[in-house]
Amino acid sequence: MTLTLYSSFLNVPYYQFTLMEKIYKRSSLLLIAGLLTISVTSFAQHDGAKHTGHQQTLKSKKLNALNFIKITAGLGMSTYYGDICEGWDCYEFRHSLALGAYYRYNPRFCFKLDAFWTRLANSDKIYKAERNLGFRTDVYELSASAMYDIFPFEHHFEQRRTIEPYVHAGIGLAYFNPMGQLDGKWYNLHQYQTEGKSYSRLTPVIPFGVGLRTRLRHDLNISLEFTYRKTFTDYLDDVSGKNYKNPNTFVGGSTSTAAQLSDKTDFGYYPDKVRGNPNRKDGYFTFNFRIEYMIEAFSDQSSKGNLNRVVTGKKTIKRR
Repeated sequence: MTLTLYSSFLNVPYYQFTLMEKIYKRSSLLLIAGLLTISVTSFAQHDGAKHTGHQQTLKSKKLNALNFIKITAGLGMSTYYGDICEGWDCYEFRHSLALGAYYRYNPRFCFKLDAFWTRLANSDKIYKAERNLGFRTDVYELSASAMYDIFPFEHHFEQRRTIEPYVHAGIGLAYFNPMGQLDGKWYNLHQYQTEGKSYSRLTPVIPFGVGLRTRLRHDLNISLEFTYRKTFTDYLDDVSGKNYKNPNTFVGGSTSTAAQLSDKTDFGYYPDKVRGNPNRKDGYFTFNFRIEYMIEAFSDQSSKGNLNRVVTGKKTIKRR
């Protein structure tokens, strides 16, 4: 599903999605180009080591499963869960992008730093048409997580298992800014205080989930990761309060932009009309495919037994 399809589904003019679509496409191209560069460089280094001259002395190195660093990049999909969408039947998915780094601490645990972007959006027009609320927001997140491997790493990275399941959990900070549409134009909902309250657009998040990685070659993994991000805000969608604010109390009265963004129903205001659920915070699910590239997994083995043997002037390179 593309951004164009999303635009049509939400009845949003295509040009309003153009900027994020360009960013997403360029990020994808940069990721692919980077992976190709890594692949070419790695294979070139491998061939260079294989054809080293017989009399040249090389420092022996081998891949080690502990204390190495990986860089990771991922593309995926996200969907919001909150006052406007409370079940599987109304989820709407948007693109996401993740960049990060891993550090393996021991055979079971590694630690991850992640920078994450996604766009969340949803509307009432199908499932709660009488309320007629809707929103979109870009979410920018930084997080730190611990990852626990179900099966421990073997001593040598290149001898690791083909399939590696894991669980992960952490803490982070996210920035969001919900936008609402009125007469074909998008407005900053936080600015208009549609419920008569101001709220922070920064929220702590707790990402947790499961993943499954598999190796493509000795220094490259691909993984599928599912994460739920619990937030500490009820305003990802700008909807929280149980009842609507009296439209006459907005600056400019019931015909003001704020009043119209707050209440889009067709049957007028009354005090008990339900707007949201203040007893539950918002959150979002993410599904990401990730590429993981090992950049530091070499340890000097010169003092622990050389893998390279020099026999009568002829060098034999043993590889695991």
